[in-house]
Amino acid sequence: QFNEKLNLNQLIGYSNYRLDFSASQDAYSGKFTSGITDLYYKNLLQYTFHKHRLSSGIQYTYHNLLPNRPEIMSGDTKFETGPPNRYYTHEAAIFMEDDVEFSDKLSIKGGLRFTNYRHLGPYSLIQSTENNQTVTAVFGSNQLIKQFNVLEPRFSLRYLINERSSVKLSFEKRNQFIHLLTVSA
Repeated sequence: QFNEKLNLNQLIGYSNYRLDFSASQDAYSGKFTSGITDLYYKNLLQYTFHKHRLSSGIQYTYHNLLPNRPEIMSGDTKFETGPPNRYYTHEAAIFMEDDVEFSDKLSIKGGLRFTNYRHLGPYSLIQSTENNQTVTAVFGSNQLIKQFNVLEPRFSLRYLINERSSVKLSFEKRNQFIHLLTVSA
């Protein structure tokens, strides 16, 4: 905190999630492994003046994903399922928001976030053609595979009716680039 009006928060983090699922029936056994490792950084600057609280900042996350790597066996025989594909992605954002208290009863918050999401190699994309042939596109290390640039607006309004009740209205557009699906029974 620089002073009572200006505040800076910074966060550096690491997370590592892993899922191992095993099953067997008769002579067959299988194991499926999935994982996601994230490195992230967030910088949030807040400035308060009059009835405004301005917030702005940047955010960056590096994702390293290993989705559903199978290992299937029958007795001593191990079935070849090919090399697992890893996903290397970068997600960067810049954002700004203004929270205005017009009175003790009415406040409005509005903001905008710009997000850039990039999927980079190494990666092998296997596709089938119209005549049932297999075509593999191979992407080298740090080669761009797919990129998304999106604007995410947000708006909310709060009106206090009394000490115990309020009316709230909000709109927000969010994009979720990664979906983690798990194996369940």
